[in-house]
Amino acid sequence: MKTNIACVCFVEDFNKAISKMISDHLDLYYADVNDYLEFNMVNASEVISKCGVDYLEKLENDCVNSVASFENALISIEPRLYIKQKNAQALAKSSVVVYIKLDKKIFENYIAKLKKDKKEELQALSIVFEDYDKLCVNNCDIVVEVKSLNEKSAFKQVLKHIKMYYSHG
Repeated sequence: MKTNIACVCFVEDFNKAISKMISDHLDLYYADVNDYLEFNMVNASEVISKCGVDYLEKLENDCVNSVASFENALISIEPRLYIKQKNAQALAKSSVVVYIKLDKKIFENYIAKLKKDKKEELQALSIVFEDYDKLCVNNCDIVVEVKSLNEKSAFKQVLKHIKMYYSHG
């Protein structure tokens, strides 16, 4: 039986906020994959320069597997990590995966408001938005399309879909 819920969204801070609200409401532990990577001192650029991209991907996969093995947790993960087949499979075994789907215009407007360093990183993600979006829609158990980055509204919407999923399960 799946004991976790995993939330995937293109806007990391938005995903974290909603995930924390849901975990509090459902009395689940909260785990963020990026925070877990940082906790384990995985600095992507340093790992790439010293060990290569393949080693970084191995560390990321190990981290996702570790977080997926938690019980009674709400897991926050970004699409870049989720769409990798091994990561999606690890989460699918232990978690009901919720995709908090944003319209590309909402995502691009969010990027436009960011500071330069974070903006450049997310602009690259914007290029592959449609492909990642399709993968998330096809692989997630629940897809919740939100119309804005309003956290309270999105929280209510996501929670409603989770409850419907479990009531029909």
